[in-house]
This record gives sequence, C-alpha cells and structure tokens, in this order.
Amino acid sequence: MPTERIDEFQGSYEKKVLPVLKKHDLVESPELGRKAPEGVFSRFFEFETPAEITVKDKALGGDPTWKELLRSLRITFGTAGSDGLLESYFGIYRTVAGSGRTVKAGSGYCQGLWHNFGVNDGLPFSDVYEMLQDREGNLWFGTRQGGVSRYDGREFVTFTVKDGRQQIG
Repeated sequence: MPTERIDEFQGSYEKKVLPVLKKHDLVESPELGRKAPEGVFSRFFEFETPAEITVKDKALGGDPTWKELLRSLRITFGTAGSDGLLESYFGIYRTVAGSGRTVKAGSGYCQGLWHNFGVNDGLPFSDVYEMLQDREGNLWFGTRQGGVSRYDGREFVTFTVKDGRQQIG
C-alpha cells in the first residue's frame, strides 16, 4: 500500500472491513504488536487454537461480501495480491507458551557443511517444514506433527498446542 495512503486506508478499514470481520466473530486484540513495515497495514486478533485460524480464514474466503470488499479496496488503493484482490493474511504472530519439553541435544551427525539432527538428537518429529534463526541466534524448527522446537546450541525445547494460546495477526 502506498505509505501516504495508510491513514486513508485506516478509515476504510474501520468503516468497511471491521464490520465484515465482526460478522465472522473476529475481534481485534487491544495489543498493537510491533511496528509494521512501511506500506503494510496490520491488525491482530486472538484465537483459542490454531485450528480456529483455518476455520475463520476459510469462512472469510468463502464470503462473497469479503471478496467484493477486497476487490473494491484493491481498486481504490491500487494494490493487489495474486488473485486480484487486496492482499490479506492470517498467520500466527506469537504465542504465549508454557515451559515446553526440554531435551539435551544429541550430537547429531555432520554431512559436508551441514550438521544434522534427528528424533534421537532431540527433535520431536523427523519432518521439518519450517526453519528460522531468531535475533538471539536460536534456531527454530517447525514440524507438522511434533510442534515447534527451539535449539540454542545445547538443547531442544519443544512447544505444542498444549503449551499455549495463539495470537494471530
């Protein structure tokens, strides 16, 4: 979104977008979260479970009023996603988590420049779908069935849905 039009979009959001979101029982979180990158308009919503995100996202995607609103906003503000609508996204921003399950990391094995870890070394599940490094240097591994694990160089701490409640944005 053009940076100079963010304030204008804020007005459209409050007048047009928010009523549709409320119709789907989506209520904004009072928390503002971190500052959005330039040209990005962001709001946060709270959910009890990750599955609820998928349900709400599908319901919105199937709502003709929502699609028409995104089409209209795309025309007004001149920005579009790959489907020709104003781009929107629901994803996990952060989770309030319990202590998780801590496992001292095994030695893993080296293959060329790669140091590999498996279930025997502390990963909760062998299929890793997402990986990232945070600002503190920890490595995070997202698995389909085993939760999310943080590796600090010494141990894996694994978090599952039992460990917290998600805040989505």
